[in-house]
Formats: sequence, C-alpha cells, structure tokens
Amino acid sequence: MVVARLSRWLSVPLALALALALLAGVAPAPVRAAPFAVTVTMNDENSGGDSDVVHFFPGCAVNGNGGNNPCSLRDAIIYANNRTAADTTTITIPAGTYTLRRLGNTDALGTLGDLDLNRKVVIVGAGAGTTIIQASATSSAAGAIDRVFEVGAFGTGTATISGVTVRYGGNTADGNGGGIAVRSGSSLTLNNCVISDNQVVNGNNYGGGIYNAGTLTVTNSTIAANKADNGKGGGIFNDFGGVATVTNSTIVANSANRITQSASGGGISHFGTLLTVTNSTIVANTVTGTDGIGGGIEDVTPLTATNTLIAGNTARFGPDFYGVFDVARNNLLGDGSSATGITNNTNHNLVGTAANPINPLLDSVLRDNGGPTPTLALLSGSSPAVNAGDN
Repeated sequence: MVVARLSRWLSVPLALALALALLAGVAPAPVRAAPFAVTVTMNDENSGGDSDVVHFFPGCAVNGNGGNNPCSLRDAIIYANNRTAADTTTITIPAGTYTLRRLGNTDALGTLGDLDLNRKVVIVGAGAGTTIIQASATSSAAGAIDRVFEVGAFGTGTATISGVTVRYGGNTADGNGGGIAVRSGSSLTLNNCVISDNQVVNGNNYGGGIYNAGTLTVTNSTIAANKADNGKGGGIFNDFGGVATVTNSTIVANSANRITQSASGGGISHFGTLLTVTNSTIVANTVTGTDGIGGGIEDVTPLTATNTLIAGNTARFGPDFYGVFDVARNNLLGDGSSATGITNNTNHNLVGTAANPINPLLDSVLRDNGGPTPTLALLSGSSPAVNAGDN
C-alpha cells in the first residue's frame, strides 16, 4: 500500500529528528501532511478505454510510485476521498473527453453517478478546450446520469478545479446543480473553466450550471447555455448561506424557463450571504414566462458589482437586473428599470432604461479572444463599455 511505503520512508528520519529535538530541549515542529499527486492515465478519446471504470484506486500511481493498472478519473477521485482530512490530493487530467457512465445518483462517495469531492482536492486539466468532463455521451444533459461534480456530498469538501470543461450534467436526485453542486460548509474554486450545457429539469430546481450553498469562487471562466426549468439560476444559484465571487468571467446564454411554474434568475439567482461580481460580462441570459424575474441577475440579498457589464438579457420583470445593488461602481447596466442602488452617471455607472436600454455593442458569439476560455468581444471602439471601467 502507498501509505505503508510512505510511513516506512519517513520512520527513520522522523525518529532521528524527534530524538535530536528532545536532547536539545526543543519541542519538535509539527509534522505536516504530505501532498499526494495522481495522474489520470485512461480516457475515452486517447486510449479507447472507459474513463469511468473503477479499480478502487490501487491502479493509480501516487507521487510517481506504484500503480500498474490504468488509472481512471473516478479511481483518482475515490483515492482522494480516502485520504485524511488534512491531506491534499492533486489530480492531473490530460487532454481528452471523460464521460461518466456509472448509474446511481444517490451515492455520496464517488463510486456511482457524479464525482463526489469530499476531501481537499486540486484538479488540473490541460485546458478548457481540450479536457472535457461530461455526464452524458449523447451531447445533451437530457441523457445525463447525474450532475458532474458535487463538493461536500459526504462531509466537507475543499476543491480547486482548473483548465476543464464541465458539461452535459443533469437528472440529479435533489434537483440542484445540473453541472456542479457545492454543499454548505464546503468550497469550490474554478479557474479557467467552462461550465456549459448542464440542466436541472424538475420543479423547484436551482442552479442549472452551478448550485452553491458554501463558498464559490469563479475566475477567468465562462458559464454558458445552462438551464433551470421551473426553477432559479440558469447559470448560478447562490443559496442561503452561500458566498459567491465571480471575477473576469462571462455568463452568457443561460436560461430559467417557466414550464409549469415560475422561473427567475437567467444568469444568476442570488439568495445567499454575499455575491461579488467584478470585471465580468453577463449578457443574453433569459427567463421565460409572463411572471419571469431577473434575466441577467435576480438579487435578493447583499450584492457588490464593479467594472461589470450586464445587458441584453431578457425577462418580463427586470430583464437585466431585479433587486438592489449594495455597492455599484463602474458598471454598465443595459436596463436598470427594476434596479435600485445604482444611478446613471453616479459612481461611474452607465444605466439605461426600459425605453432606452444601453446597447454594449458586443459580439454575439463566444470566440477565442486570447484568454483561457471563449469570451464576447466588443464590436467596435465606439462601444459605451470602452474605458468605462477603472482598471
């Protein structure tokens, strides 16, 4: 076993260090948990194998040692979940498409359904354009076996995910978080990721792309084309107690759809402790139905927005924003008719009206504009968003 090998290697120097410390009359320094590194070695695209096979982690090489069998993504997750709470496991995922296939959306240990992150884990992909993790092989969330990731399904999880696309998640047991769910007391940091084409489909569902009841940090990422049917938060739902921070990110073409009951928050629905949005673009999100609220953002609790563009969204009430800005500086708000706490030409904010909404003159197609994920570029230098921020 890996643990036995590591303890054997550490035993002699550790004993010597303790003895010397005691002789010198100095209390020994606390022993820190060692980091553990696992590299996924099998995936659908590169090896022709099944990325969702479970060997229950003995096949995975840890810190370059041991592991003679292929290591699937699920193997690596199960390995991380079996570490102690103090350990951090870094999982490297090469370029490829990784499809979850093991049915069962009530498991909380990662062996079935979604990938449960219950310990400290860092997941590093080769880039959002090349490392793709999906819960359906049918190019649609309708065929999903579950969401893709759940942080803190059993216990408390602390996860950082970078350089991947998370897509085609849905059909969750509790109806929350089509792509990702972050449970209370847990945290997730997303860097350079794409969260797209995920869906929650039953009544009273929240967070087509991401559901957060813990701490969520989204940086340099794109959240696009996710859906919450009969629910709230097509892109992100920040639930009671949740703290969400969105920076340098694009939230586009997400939707909350009225099928048999009201829907709200096409881009973001915020009921949590705090939402902070900085240097981000929130456009072309929709809420359908005659009672739809907050096409771009539905805001119920404290919100801070800085250097952010919110325009071109659609809803019956508050097409771009519905609620109260607690702090608002250097923003462009296309239609501020249902927003309070923000005024045109105050604190360098540009705010349009229902009769005269501001057109930010953005490209309507996500493209590679030189960043880690696809974004929407300004169409011309005459856009009112040019030089409207403070950095």
